[in-house]
Amino acid sequence: MKKDISRQSNLELLRILAMVLIIIHHIAYHVITKQLGNTTFNLYNYGEMFNNFMYYKRLTLVEYFLAFGKIGNFLFIIISGYFLIDKKNIDLFKPAKKLLTQLVYVIIVLLLASFIYSKFNSEFTGGIVFSDINGLWWFVGYYFVIVVIAKLFLNKYLNKFDNKEYLAFLAVLFVLCQFLFPRGIIDKALSSVLVYGIFVYSLGGYIKKYNPFNNIRSIVFVLLIILSFAIMTLSYRNQVQHDIANAIYNNQIVYYQSFVNYTEYSIIVFVIGLSCFELFRRLNIKNSKVINYVASTTFMIYLLHDNEFTHTITRGFNWIAPFHNDLLMFILMIIIKVIILFVAGAILYFIYSLLMKYLESDNFKKVIYRK
Repeated sequence: MKKDISRQSNLELLRILAMVLIIIHHIAYHVITKQLGNTTFNLYNYGEMFNNFMYYKRLTLVEYFLAFGKIGNFLFIIISGYFLIDKKNIDLFKPAKKLLTQLVYVIIVLLLASFIYSKFNSEFTGGIVFSDINGLWWFVGYYFVIVVIAKLFLNKYLNKFDNKEYLAFLAVLFVLCQFLFPRGIIDKALSSVLVYGIFVYSLGGYIKKYNPFNNIRSIVFVLLIILSFAIMTLSYRNQVQHDIANAIYNNQIVYYQSFVNYTEYSIIVFVIGLSCFELFRRLNIKNSKVINYVASTTFMIYLLHDNEFTHTITRGFNWIAPFHNDLLMFILMIIIKVIILFVAGAILYFIYSLLMKYLESDNFKKVIYRK
């Protein structure tokens, strides 16, 4: 039997990791940083545990978390480029149908869930409205636009390139997105984030076609990941020390430690994302139906967790006290949140699959169509 290259469990496992990274990023961005800072979400002064004029080493963990989301986005796109580069005719209808039907399905689930939850909590502010389907989940449209571009012309031109031409194309896109001035020009005409997404997609295709890192030992990629986190740590420490000096100079009474929000085109994100991709690509594991199924639910999990309803519920818990007092408990809280979302996403996806089978069945068509 031929191996199903569209479902390589090593890269499906990487999809799962990417989703975990995105969930942790959103916990950090929408919950932890809000409870730490002087914001309306810090109703119970959780942040007072970390508001002295000093560098809290533990908060560097939040800095890592904030980079995780961009790394997860990078991984999803580079995996798509790796699998789609060889496709001469990408079927846009199938992914469009799947994305849109899951969007409608999840928004209805969230509408009902937020309505029921608000009945038991009159002060709940995380209600969902149906128009959120057009305003939430930016990554869905971003990803789909990249696939559309690949379908219309990108794959065609990439497959015409030889090794040097392909590499030059990647280098130009990468450099254009690294500097402020060309990014500004691109943003006026298009979007530098989109251009970088095209770069990441093309990079996945380049790796598939030419396997440029074949002779590089895996330990090198591990060391690159370690080095990247070391640079993040040093950079963050320098920023905090600079901010503390400014706060003291300006006679601030309270200091809330700030964080860096990493961009899609951050070199740190690029190095960690590429290293993770190459390491997982080399994993030699058997094709697993369990891994493949869980990976197929990641889009459902993404929709389920990244919305104001879920974020508001998560902000209802005090994350800062365990973070300050018991780091293991804090990590356990994150693990539990991830597991709950994956289980809920898998259940919802299973129900969605059954529903779609029924809607596509002859029995349903008999109800809808005239004979």
